[in-house]
Amino acid sequence: MYDIRRLILLRDLAEHTTMTAVSELHGITTSAVSQQLRILEDEVGAVLTRREGRVLRLTHAGRVLVDHTSRVVAALEEAESAVAATGESVTGVLTLATFQTALTRLALPVAARLGREHLGLRVRLIDAMPVNSVPAVRQQEVDLAITYTYSFRARDLPAGLASEFLFDDPLVLLAPTPLRERARQHGLGAVADVDWIAASDGPRPSCR
Repeated sequence: MYDIRRLILLRDLAEHTTMTAVSELHGITTSAVSQQLRILEDEVGAVLTRREGRVLRLTHAGRVLVDHTSRVVAALEEAESAVAATGESVTGVLTLATFQTALTRLALPVAARLGREHLGLRVRLIDAMPVNSVPAVRQQEVDLAITYTYSFRARDLPAGLASEFLFDDPLVLLAPTPLRERARQHGLGAVADVDWIAASDGPRPSCR
């Protein structure tokens, strides 16, 4: 049976791509991270990482192992939360996926408040776009997700998930003066033929 602590190191390496980042995350030395990953490779009997420039990427075997690790960790955290729920205090790990711009305004204040109100609860934040965070909730890899969707591209949630509306965030058009005047006089349809840049709302960036 593989050591869960080493599996978590590999999972975090997949996300952060450098030994230094993983060592800082766990408060250990880079040599300790490297040693634990070498031991894991010996246990698995396969090469798990390969170097690409300054970063480390997972091999196919490494990706397969990380996929399973995510489910194992989620199951362990669910078990921890379930056992904790039998007591009077709130303890365990709450994993929240959120996109970058919601991190400061929404996720961090919530994590800080929960930490003050429930000293035994640890909130783990993951940077993820909606296209990845929603399936992660469905697969029980995370507990909650803060997401967004454009009103003109709203999609139904997968079966078994529920959402809570937080607020509207209006879009602002930034454009050169001629295009801005055209949009002001005739609406956005007047600039539909030009290229647009917007935040990704799916597997490919939105444009036009």
